[in-house]
Amino acid sequence: MKSVIFVKTILALVVIFMFSSCASSGYADFYKPMIDVKTANNIKLLNKNEEPQIHSSDNMANDIIDVLSNHYVMIGYSSFNGIAEDENGLRKLCKKIGATLALYNIKYSDTRQGALLMPQQQTTYAFGNALSQRNSLWYSGTSTTTSMQQIPYSVRRYDHEAAFFAPFTEKLKFGVAWGTLTNEMRQKIQKNSGAIVKVVYKSTPAFRANILIGDVITKINGIDIDENNVERILDALPSGEKIDVVVMRGTHEKSIEVVLD
Repeated sequence: MKSVIFVKTILALVVIFMFSSCASSGYADFYKPMIDVKTANNIKLLNKNEEPQIHSSDNMANDIIDVLSNHYVMIGYSSFNGIAEDENGLRKLCKKIGATLALYNIKYSDTRQGALLMPQQQTTYAFGNALSQRNSLWYSGTSTTTSMQQIPYSVRRYDHEAAFFAPFTEKLKFGVAWGTLTNEMRQKIQKNSGAIVKVVYKSTPAFRANILIGDVITKINGIDIDENNVERILDALPSGEKIDVVVMRGTHEKSIEVVLD
């Protein structure tokens, strides 16, 4: 019985090692930095004795935007497929890279099934007396045979996704993150120029003026803008100035006054 339990234990370890090593070895092995935190300015990294916040997410896209809007920057991400991992790997990686917050999602992907060939030994013991006319001879011995046994396995696998964040301390003059217009967006608003609002940071001029995610800003003070020149135009304007911002919201054009910080 003990040998059977031992074989099954070894099998379980072999299966776990096989599927974890060939598919992934965790969040750290598949981590991709988005910025160099060692040289980045205005980012507050996790302190040595501080614990990061770890949150699961059912909608990573929406939750990432929500985190960013609270004046966070995404410093990296990780994604892989393998056996389910707990939050310990996330917590260790946060401490290594300085992330104060991590969002993650784990979703079942598939089950891998098959069989492993495991050697099984069987030992036969023989003993007794060999009698002749004059003598009695005691004998004993063993013989061992080895056969291969198929042992089935079943391993559940999961898609893992994680995003890592740290807060930034820079004061924002306007308060949005920009994106590039797609061809579909250009056709929708019937314009080739403009910059789409991807994130509106809370408690900023854009937030207070009710500029929304998805708005396409086409003009600032009468100047046509796109994602390449909008920051340069805003940087040239003094803090405290009231500016006129023209946005396309859906198919409707709207003029909004914004007072810069």
